[in-house]
Amino acid sequence: LLADLEGLDATDVRAITRLYQVLDRRPVYSDALDHIVQSVDQHYSRAAPKPLVRRLLASLLDETGAHFQELGRAQEAAQCHRIATELAPDGPDRTILHLLSAIHSEQQLHTLGS
Repeated sequence: LLADLEGLDATDVRAITRLYQVLDRRPVYSDALDHIVQSVDQHYSRAAPKPLVRRLLASLLDETGAHFQELGRAQEAAQCHRIATELAPDGPDRTILHLLSAIHSEQQLHTLGS
C-alpha cells in the first residue's frame, strides 16, 4: 500500500493509526483528546506533511473536535477545527480513516463499501 502512496512515510501512517486507535476507544477521555491535539501540534506543525497525511490529520482533528464539543469544551473543539482547516482546506475525508482502520484490522476489510 505504501508504495502506491507516492513515498508516504510509513512512520506517519503508523503514528496516525495509533492516534486514531486512541480516539476509537470508548469512552473517549478528555486526556486522550488532548494527547491527539498535542501530538499533531508537536510532530506536524513544523513540516509540510504530504497531502494524504494532511487529510488524515484533518479527519482525525475533526473527529477529536466533535468529541470535545460533546464534552462541552467548545474552545478545544474550535482549536481542533482551526488546525484541521489549516492542514486540509478542502476538508477531511472520513473514507480514508475508515480504510486505514480496516487495513489495521484486516478482518474488517470485507465490511467496507465500494
